[in-house]
Amino acid sequence: IVTIGDLARSGVKLAIAAPGAPLGADSRSFLERATANGQFGQEYAQQALANVVAQPETDPDLVNLVIQGQVDAGITYLGSALRAGPTQVSAIEIPEEIYAQATFYFGALSASQQTGLAQQFIDFIFSETGQEIIIRSGLIPVQ
Repeated sequence: IVTIGDLARSGVKLAIAAPGAPLGADSRSFLERATANGQFGQEYAQQALANVVAQPETDPDLVNLVIQGQVDAGITYLGSALRAGPTQVSAIEIPEEIYAQATFYFGALSASQQTGLAQQFIDFIFSETGQEIIIRSGLIPVQ
């Protein structure tokens, strides 16, 4: 697997998270956007989905399938690939025009019994150290 176009190549064993998981929805959105873009052909999503041999519920399970060699490739978040390390997996960049950006939310529940602790967590996320951790994880800094 050298390019994202290879995901639709016949014989490729692909892992995509289960449809109900956020990663699964994001992966399918990416495949649809890549098809609509036209760069990979009108059957791209259909051909890639025909290659799916595993639909794990979690992102770590998906990455482990790649590491263990049970699949040739998996569609995951950049942070997950970075955490696995370059000796375990190779990341292929998805062009921005077809990338399905995931949004994660941080917040404190108003009914929390630990409002002070929750606010400390939120403050940490917005701190310089928290932002550095987010960036190292392959995520876009909190806005």
